[in-house]
Amino acid sequence: VYYLTPNCSEESICGDINMRLAILNAIDQDGLVTALGGTNTRLNSYATDYYNDYNMVDWASLDNYNTRDSVDTDLVKQYLDAAGYNNEQIVIVETGADDAATIVAAQLQACGINATVQALDFSSYQARIADPSAWDLDLGMMAGDYNVQVWAHGFSYGNTGDGDHTSNYVVDQEWEDLLNLVNTEEGHTSENMLAWWQHAVDNAYTMGLYSS
Repeated sequence: VYYLTPNCSEESICGDINMRLAILNAIDQDGLVTALGGTNTRLNSYATDYYNDYNMVDWASLDNYNTRDSVDTDLVKQYLDAAGYNNEQIVIVETGADDAATIVAAQLQACGINATVQALDFSSYQARIADPSAWDLDLGMMAGDYNVQVWAHGFSYGNTGDGDHTSNYVVDQEWEDLLNLVNTEEGHTSENMLAWWQHAVDNAYTMGLYSS
């Protein structure tokens, strides 16, 4: 799963939900896939049909920023206005996805969002992500054995040194509890998968971009 994940800490402009919604609604996934050569598959959630639990939810039938096939620039502007955006620079960090990050930055710029890319080696990337004041968007790739494991690898509190937030600085115990539940055998149900993802898009915590 190639993803775009906002920094939800108060030290980032993306700590404002309206800013996160403006950014994620400004992404043209089909345009991104085309610009990358057309060999990737766009995603309708932070999930891919490579894993056998994908069909437990009809992701494409949902109505959110991850399923729309065009950019509503008026909606993006509404969210920017609600966030009080004043052309502050948005820093996208990435390692190994230079082309995708450059295209995403151009898409954001086309919607009036001042975005720049910092391409980093892996150790520098890890150090940057650990500093909530040093970045705003993370464009990268995550994998696992099931989609719910992909989610755990990306968003479990246990993956951070403090253990009380996700790697993108979400502090939301309800979301964390749903993640822990859906990663149990008895809790790995369609209802729980949908509940976790719906909570994610309601709060603009992350976006699936494409799978290779």
